[in-house]
Amino acid sequence: MVENPHNTPWQFLMRSTLLSDKEYDVISHSEAETVFIIDDDPVIRTTFCKSLEDAGFQVHAFADAESALLQMTDSVAAVLLDLRLPQTQGLQCLKLLRRQFPDTCVIVVSGSADVGDIVSSMKGGAVNYLRKPVDAGEMVQATVAALQDHSSRHGAALTDLSASSPEELLIGPALLSDMGQAAKLNSSVFLMGESGTGKTLAANWIHNRSPRADFRMVSLNCAALPHELAESELFGHTKGAFTGADRHRPGKVEHADRGTLFLDEIGDLPLAVQPKLLTFLQDRRASRVGSNDAYSCDVRIICATHRNLASMCEQGEFREDLYYRLNVLPVHLPPLRERHEELAGICRILIARICRRFQCREPFLSDPALHMLTRHNWPGNIRELENVLERAVAFLRGDVIEHTDIRILSANRNDDSPRPSSAAAGVRTLVELERQAIIDALNQFGGNKAQTARELGISEKSIYNKMKRLGIRAGSTSSDSR
Repeated sequence: MVENPHNTPWQFLMRSTLLSDKEYDVISHSEAETVFIIDDDPVIRTTFCKSLEDAGFQVHAFADAESALLQMTDSVAAVLLDLRLPQTQGLQCLKLLRRQFPDTCVIVVSGSADVGDIVSSMKGGAVNYLRKPVDAGEMVQATVAALQDHSSRHGAALTDLSASSPEELLIGPALLSDMGQAAKLNSSVFLMGESGTGKTLAANWIHNRSPRADFRMVSLNCAALPHELAESELFGHTKGAFTGADRHRPGKVEHADRGTLFLDEIGDLPLAVQPKLLTFLQDRRASRVGSNDAYSCDVRIICATHRNLASMCEQGEFREDLYYRLNVLPVHLPPLRERHEELAGICRILIARICRRFQCREPFLSDPALHMLTRHNWPGNIRELENVLERAVAFLRGDVIEHTDIRILSANRNDDSPRPSSAAAGVRTLVELERQAIIDALNQFGGNKAQTARELGISEKSIYNKMKRLGIRAGSTSSDSR
């Protein structure tokens, strides 16, 4: 603790310096957290030290910013910072603290009543602005409140990371229970969701927690298969079976024996190969192209698609019997736009992954930048978000990702270009069609949201999120209701 050089009685240093026993009970949970005081007034330093130490904090006081920054570490929970300092001024120090120690709360304590100072402090990342003279109880309570708020907003992702793996947080905690049950079984798993929602990640998660985890998971992207080679890739071929087949070659099914075969984009599997896959699913026997000899394989199938296979079956683009054989344990991965409450944690994981690749220090994502990310619709989902964050990290000049560092690219048009009027063109937008489909289903099932979700092939949580996003009230009975 810093000694009082003027031997000034405590009761005259500040208004209401001493805290009541009741106030100590409220804040005693903060013990062992470290607080730095940066103020060139020795009386203020002494007063703040005494009050914070009595409240259970570990306190270090400094008369200038340079001395404090030399001893600053990530373990410092909060900094009480004066704006008027001898050399490095408070706002400059605030900027350095936010860049180098983004997880530390900074509370500005100043005698300045200038609105510009207050605005600059809050824009610079201060969590509070206290004007001198400051009541000791107010100062300590402000420190505790700042730490509690910071912990709830920014520490949640760290807490989750200690309890869950990054993959689980990217997939979404709401899905883990169903996926955990699916992992224990041997039935086919059907992963549905838009592109970029993490279906491959989910498939790996299920395999790694299944009884087959000691054996390999083999992946095959059906969308990347040349139609004429699809059967060979899946089931193998014999030497001379077709031009270029200069040797016997096992297929993905054989490679995955006793393990898992992940068929990504199953909707793009050629129709000609689908009967053979159906036969294999029924008896786990197949033959290589060019051979009549059948072989047996013990393989668990996980498939994924972003397409509506039920609709494809109606149009004759996918075999209905194969669809039902594959769709035993359905799992729907929600789009990123329905997971805004999880976006901060997802960003933290992706930034950490990017910085490991770049071998650089992890930057802090500012609140304005996070707010900007939550406003985007994310048609490319987590994959698009990772690309945006990678661009931000690649071109970042400091240690804080600001909203000006976020550059979201559009695949079809410039973000600033006006949207064409669908009404003028006589065409209904996808959003309008989605909204009408949900209203029709709700009407059909008497407003039963769980049954509506099942029939639409989405989770019950998703139906609530969609209703909220599309402005559908529980009692909607027509397309005009809002």
